[in-house]
Amino acid sequence: DGATLRLEEAVRAYRAALEVWDRDKYPLDWAMALNNLGAALRQLGANKVDRKLLEESVAVFRLSLQERVRTRNPLAWTSTQSNMAIALTWIGELFEDQAALREAVKTYRLVLEELPVDRLPGRWADTQNNLGSALQRLGEIESSTDRLNEAAAAYRKGLSINTRSQMPLAWAVTILNLTQVVGEIARRTKNSTGLDEILTTARDARELLNERGNAQQVARADLVIATVIKVKEGLATGP
Repeated sequence: DGATLRLEEAVRAYRAALEVWDRDKYPLDWAMALNNLGAALRQLGANKVDRKLLEESVAVFRLSLQERVRTRNPLAWTSTQSNMAIALTWIGELFEDQAALREAVKTYRLVLEELPVDRLPGRWADTQNNLGSALQRLGEIESSTDRLNEAAAAYRKGLSINTRSQMPLAWAVTILNLTQVVGEIARRTKNSTGLDEILTTARDARELLNERGNAQQVARADLVIATVIKVKEGLATGP
């Protein structure tokens, strides 16, 4: 539920575990506890909009990666790398830190090298979506249409697995992400091609989210759809 007190309690519990699970005697448990501590610090930092906590989470993930090595345990390595990339993305989003976003993008791409779509389709799709989010924010900060196109490509790859029939909620959220990016690309390039199609899909996603009672995402869908409609009308009327 995002409760700060619970997250602070979790942080204390993981730190207590690390007093027993030292690296020399229990290297795998030590690395796991650090990974979990990093996740708790990351969410706590996001809740408080506290850059120091988010940066501490990144440092903790880096420490965990000293034992969660790619060559020895690739899946554990991808898990911690992905967790770290999320923290870096949040730093980039909350504080407009381009360097953090670039590192997040680089990290997600490394993770995808170890996540074959045929064996781990769900994790692969989620990572594509997260990569898209980092690229989207980076494109917005850098005013880079190329980054936005890369973000759209990543979202579409994720949607090849997270389909409406198989993963409806993940599909709907990703559709909203893609709609937002497509609208911004259209605004920058002054080309409305594809806007009608993506708006139709976004409305379908909104309907699904409304049926599931996800009020927060419905409100977001309304905002995204209205923004893209405004872009479309602006392009139709000209300057």
